Amino acid sequence: MFMKKGEILGIVLIVVLVLGFVYFFNPSGGDVLLAPYVPPILSNCSDEDAIKAVWDEAFGAGSSGITIVTSTSSSQICEHYFAYDLADGSFLGGVSSVSGSENFTRIIAVRGMFSGAITVGLKALTSAQVGNNRHIDLLNLAVGEPLKNAEPRSVGDVIIFEQDAVDEFSSIFPMGNASGFANDSDADYFEFSYFSPDETVVGGWNFSTEISMVGGVHVYNKTSYFVSSETNEFFCTPNWTTHNTSCGTSETFVIWHEDLNDCPGASKANETGYCDYDGNGLIGTESEITDDHLDIELYIDDDRVDSSENYSGTELVELIDDDDVVRVEFDHDFSAEPLNLKLIEVKIQGSSSDFGYIIVSGIDDEKEVRVDRVAGSGEVCVEDKEIDDIGDIDEDCDTSGEYSLSCPGSKNSFDCSISGGFYIVDDLDHSGVRELLEDDYVPPICIPDWSCSSWSDCVSGEKTQTCTDLNYCGNLTGKPDETDTCVVPGCVPDWSCGDWGDCSGGEKTRTCSDLNNCGTASGKPVQTKDCEGSSVWFIAGIIAAAIFILGVVALLVKLLWKEDERPSRVQQQVVRPQVRRQPQGFYRKTHYLM
Repeated sequence: MFMKKGEILGIVLIVVLVLGFVYFFNPSGGDVLLAPYVPPILSNCSDEDAIKAVWDEAFGAGSSGITIVTSTSSSQICEHYFAYDLADGSFLGGVSSVSGSENFTRIIAVRGMFSGAITVGLKALTSAQVGNNRHIDLLNLAVGEPLKNAEPRSVGDVIIFEQDAVDEFSSIFPMGNASGFANDSDADYFEFSYFSPDETVVGGWNFSTEISMVGGVHVYNKTSYFVSSETNEFFCTPNWTTHNTSCGTSETFVIWHEDLNDCPGASKANETGYCDYDGNGLIGTESEITDDHLDIELYIDDDRVDSSENYSGTELVELIDDDDVVRVEFDHDFSAEPLNLKLIEVKIQGSSSDFGYIIVSGIDDEKEVRVDRVAGSGEVCVEDKEIDDIGDIDEDCDTSGEYSLSCPGSKNSFDCSISGGFYIVDDLDHSGVRELLEDDYVPPICIPDWSCSSWSDCVSGEKTQTCTDLNYCGNLTGKPDETDTCVVPGCVPDWSCGDWGDCSGGEKTRTCSDLNNCGTASGKPVQTKDCEGSSVWFIAGIIAAAIFILGVVALLVKLLWKEDERPSRVQQQVVRPQVRRQPQGFYRKTHYLM
């Protein structure tokens, strides 16, 4: 079937109208750029034929005598290459990269009769310099400052009209018909540029391509250049959905994530969720509370926590240390949310710290805390947010979100009071409190204020009470006794005594105890007595000793008395006349001797 002449003429007319429309409405006023030139990514720097093919596309032909310098650290692509032909002043530089989700390649082709410095520099490029893109830097310098580096045109060769620029450019770079040539603002170049961004989304994949071309002809110097680059980005946007495993006896479950778009390499770390497996209002146990420089015990409604209990409603929760100090207290609604003991963390200062502090985390309820008065400055810094380390609170308390608070006193919504050796800070949502230091501060003496419970019932003759220092001074000054003896009301003692022991020192003993533990000595038998017969011998011994002593005294007196009488008797002696007896029958007149 043949077309009629009129139909053929109609088709011809339509074609002419379309071409005319393109010509008259082309804002660039030159040839139409039919297709952009996209430089390739070369797979191997040792493949000089591939580099020469790029040269031939850029300059048309004549690559047989060119010099090539390359550099790459990749085993997949040729990252840097440089080629030149000094005979006609042609230079070609290429750069490529492939990393992750982006492919990039660019060439810069330059022709110009350059000065000796530029030519020498390009000719002397080493592989290492090419690897550092020195070839691109020198080519940009050659094109950017042609008045210094390129041979000038003769007067008759100066480019004046756009068409002349197009013609010269096309004679050097035949890769496409350039459009959009225009004289730039400083009248040194006729230039054109082309930029074509394109982005598509397929499933979860995003594809982005940018093709850019720039060409130019210098008006006064023999320099022309052409730059073309392409950037391809491809990335997948994950579409995450979350899954949970079932609650286990450890009262935790795993939260894992699935990418419905199945993007390669997409991953999202698993998370740990918490659950009340036994429904008692608690997650975890007291032993799972993290404490630093103290041992925490958990009390709920004034009783030690009991995992066998089911907690509900709003109850007072206290975290008490091993010195019976309530470090943290708050009200928690167990019916609204279980109390997660696994997340609770309490830290205080160590023994060598020169200031007191407390860090509490994992408790979202409004709370009251006690901070040790180590420095005794009377001032604390509050940072009411979750912190991990006391270093997060500035020592001068002048960072945004920190509040200096005098104690006693109030600031913002926080209240601070002093009780003995502690600062009590309340109305905290999150808890980081440290004591501020002050030079030459003399801490006050802490006097305990003891408060004792009622005495317990009398058991086994003993009663007890518990005494607490309301000032938390940390010493036992003036602490009342917590135990005392007592008598059980209505109790009748039942005394049971052991055997008498051996006699010692004239005595013997035994032990008697009340089997009913009444706590009284009423009716208690004698536990000590003299040994049998010991009193008679004792008295006899005393009498004998007395007689002996009296006899000694009498003898001494008698001897002294005799000693005193002896001189008087001598004095009283009389000289009696001596009488001589005569023989019987002889008479002699008596003589008296004087």
